[in-house]
Amino acid sequence: MIGLTHKRYSPICLDIGSRQVKAAQLEKRSGSWALSALSITRLTDSELENGSIDALRLKKVLRRQGFVGDRVLLLPDERMLSVVPLDLPRAAAEQQAGRVARLEYARTQQLAPDQFEMAWWPLPETARASDVQPSLAVGVRNEQIEQIVDDLQAVGLHPTRVDAGINAYMNLVHQHPLGGNAIEAVVDMGWLQTRICVLVDGVAVYSRQIDDLGLARLSAKLTQHNQLDPELVTYLFEAGGINEADNRVQLSGAVQTRINNYLTRVGEETRVSIEYARHRYPEHEIGTIFLVGGVSELPGCAERVSTGGDFQARQVSPGDLVRSIDAMKQQARWAAGTLCAVAALAEVA
Repeated sequence: MIGLTHKRYSPICLDIGSRQVKAAQLEKRSGSWALSALSITRLTDSELENGSIDALRLKKVLRRQGFVGDRVLLLPDERMLSVVPLDLPRAAAEQQAGRVARLEYARTQQLAPDQFEMAWWPLPETARASDVQPSLAVGVRNEQIEQIVDDLQAVGLHPTRVDAGINAYMNLVHQHPLGGNAIEAVVDMGWLQTRICVLVDGVAVYSRQIDDLGLARLSAKLTQHNQLDPELVTYLFEAGGINEADNRVQLSGAVQTRINNYLTRVGEETRVSIEYARHRYPEHEIGTIFLVGGVSELPGCAERVSTGGDFQARQVSPGDLVRSIDAMKQQARWAAGTLCAVAALAEVA
């Protein structure tokens, strides 16, 4: 029975954020994978205060939402991860490259080689010859991830692998029909920061986080300066958001202007990041800018981010990447769950 479950269902992908836990799972139906469960659970005040997850509460939520099995793919809070550029000697033999990368990462982070887990990849070649191989690495300290793993295992959820958001960005570009051989970016508008990851030929070459573009700051301005109810602000930026047909909320001109100014700044920072890659890879064209996160569901978000740039921004939801069972049609439009669904799909692809 266990073997059959493993073949029919993907692991449960848990994307642990600063304020929410997103979860996604796929089910194999008629020979192809479909989104069978997707949930977004806000952390409680005590969880936020303690900086930890109530694993038993989370497990109960997953069961109520129709998740199956105990295997977990873990995407930890991005604040735990370090993305580090590395210059590795080209002369290193291929079998030694991983060891050299690990030692170089340890040196830059001032850690012992056994104190962290990491992944790394070489960047696409440029026209300029060099004795070094520019690379990018992402790592997490063991002590930071072990507590989460222990908490999940204590309630019968078993992480089989820990992944990183930057890998999900690369998988998104590979899986999306518009992803291709160009300079592209994934813009992840989160609660505490916005992350911009630039990719060339589907490979992440540059990643930056912008703390003053976190939704927490925008939300504070909307509640303090525009007197919006905090629950209304939550409704705006979390799963479901506002769509064109939603008449329950009418935003004043001042509120809309503040949101537009935020999105314009996101577009400006995206252009700066794209220019960095264009300078390094001048032979490449600019492709699609993929927007993820609940705020990307706001009407006009993609157009506002695209304003003034020679690129086209596009909001991405799980339904753009994988079909869904009938019960998941609404959730498949939740942009906040996109990376979670991407990671689950990559795990079974």
